[in-house]
Amino acid sequence: MDSKLKMDWTGVVFVPGTGSTCPIDEVKDVTPHDGGSPERWYADAAKYPKGLRVVNKTTTVKIRSGNIAALRAVPADTFGTLSFTHNDYLNGSGSGAIVYTLADCQRIEIDDGGENNKFGEGTVTFEAISPDGVTSPLTSVVTP
Repeated sequence: MDSKLKMDWTGVVFVPGTGSTCPIDEVKDVTPHDGGSPERWYADAAKYPKGLRVVNKTTTVKIRSGNIAALRAVPADTFGTLSFTHNDYLNGSGSGAIVYTLADCQRIEIDDGGENNKFGEGTVTFEAISPDGVTSPLTSVVTP
């Protein structure tokens, strides 16, 4: 039974179109983002918009991990598929877990570092393109 609450990320892996699969472990945080820029219409002294449309949509996923080598192993300028699971807090990767897939994506940014006497960590950002300019490349499925 799905608890409705999610905790922890597992199964984080980037599969490039060519080359070796890149699993990413020691994951602290994953942030999927599917958004865009709001275009608002104001006219005739309106204080609030009379029209609203989201344009220039982008789909990104940021992954924060302590395994900097795994993040650095993701090839640049290579399209592939990123998958990751947000576990159900009671059932783990079983019932209620959300499995995400980001198709046609590539690594666009990577940062890493660490303070003295602290664990280091890094963040890798993936961005995807739409197959047809209309469909989001990010899908999610709740495990039954």
